[in-house]
Amino acid sequence: MASKKKHTEFSGIITPELRTFLRQRRSQLGVTLQQLSSILRVNWSTIRKWEDGQTHACRQQHIYRLARFIAGEYDEVLTRLNAPTDLPSWHQHPKGTPPMVQCIERISTIYKLCDHYPATGKRLIEGIQEILQEMAERLIGYAANNTSVINPMFFQENEQ
Repeated sequence: MASKKKHTEFSGIITPELRTFLRQRRSQLGVTLQQLSSILRVNWSTIRKWEDGQTHACRQQHIYRLARFIAGEYDEVLTRLNAPTDLPSWHQHPKGTPPMVQCIERISTIYKLCDHYPATGKRLIEGIQEILQEMAERLIGYAANNTSVINPMFFQENEQ
């Protein structure tokens, strides 16, 4: 793990040694370009260019976050991105991952990324709760007016 001293000395120059370090650190943490890009707030292709040598310096606005990554300050949150969850493994499901599980996994990943931003995480949860409340009210209202089995197309038909 890099020291805090390196953190403050990082100038934004992407040296061959730094390229190797970035690729190795990302691999050690088991994170994708997309996951790291969410933390560093850059496009995933920017990280790829840093790692592949297509870019020799990062922009001024990226220096601080990249320095924090180099110093290991994001290791914990990045490690938790790939930590096992309580959700069952669906990768062997005969029809693939059910859409509901995909949705829950996406929400879980986004929530983990909000770890250092509690206000954002709180807004995410509040937004999800509002959507769920609205959908439940629609479902209850539809069921009260119809004695037949609820048509799953109801939600799509009524959103237009």
